[in-house]
Amino acid sequence: MLKKRNKSCSGAGPFSGSDIFSGIRARQVHNPVGEPNLKFCKDMAPSAPRTRAAAALRMKQIALDNQSRMIRRLRVQLETERRGMKTKKQQARDSHQKCHHKWQARIQAAEDTIQEQHMIIEALVEEKASLLQKIQGL
Repeated sequence: MLKKRNKSCSGAGPFSGSDIFSGIRARQVHNPVGEPNLKFCKDMAPSAPRTRAAAALRMKQIALDNQSRMIRRLRVQLETERRGMKTKKQQARDSHQKCHHKWQARIQAAEDTIQEQHMIIEALVEEKASLLQKIQGL
């Protein structure tokens, strides 16, 4: 078993009571970005197992930091894509609605033309009937 040494690093972290990590102290420091950031300091001369343990801890912390950055980047990318999809959907809706209104106007114009032609035909039929009556009356 390794002897516990007195803490020379202020704000010792979660591994401060462990025999394996007795030579290494981790303390969390403020980071403006909001990421957890551990600073390591030693209170006794490094030896091979402790140095390897510290290196392993540092590598794990670096991996966690990288993963956190990747997750944040992917979340931002996903949100950007979602906004882009919403914009494309809205543009498609607007385009569809504009096209729909154009077709409705064309249909209405065609119906109006048919109605006018129908009225002209009715007037011509009445005029024909009137002319036939005049002819028969002569």
